[in-house]
Amino acid sequence: MGQVLENIKQYLSQYRNIRLMVDAKREHIKDIQAYIGIISPDLTRDRIQSPKSDTVANAAIRLAEAKRELESDIKKLVDILHEITFLINSVNDLSLRTILFERYINLKKWDEIAKILRYSTRQTIRLHKKALYILAARFQSEKDLYESS
Repeated sequence: MGQVLENIKQYLSQYRNIRLMVDAKREHIKDIQAYIGIISPDLTRDRIQSPKSDTVANAAIRLAEAKRELESDIKKLVDILHEITFLINSVNDLSLRTILFERYINLKKWDEIAKILRYSTRQTIRLHKKALYILAARFQSEKDLYESS
């Protein structure tokens, strides 16, 4: 059951990991845009092919590639958000669902979640573990059902 709990945690943590990647790529795109603004040629002068304009073109290509990657990652983020939300909503107990949602979707720290629920941090962590056991048991029973058919 210990490995199943770790697998559940990893699965729930996917949203956080993809979200961090999306945020990093957004920053990368801002950096490229700023770089293009710094090196862009003066359009008031005669158009002459120069190394500077090649640099701008290369940066524009990199920007377009980065935007495509970001769009793909955002699609993954939305898909995994839907999956994880569905999984969390399968937990009947509202307090346990709230803990899972705040931890894995809203990315809150234990003390913040405890404050929301008016529990101690220690009790919040205990309830989190209980919620993971519920998900693990559900996962295990579905796995057993799948393997027996």
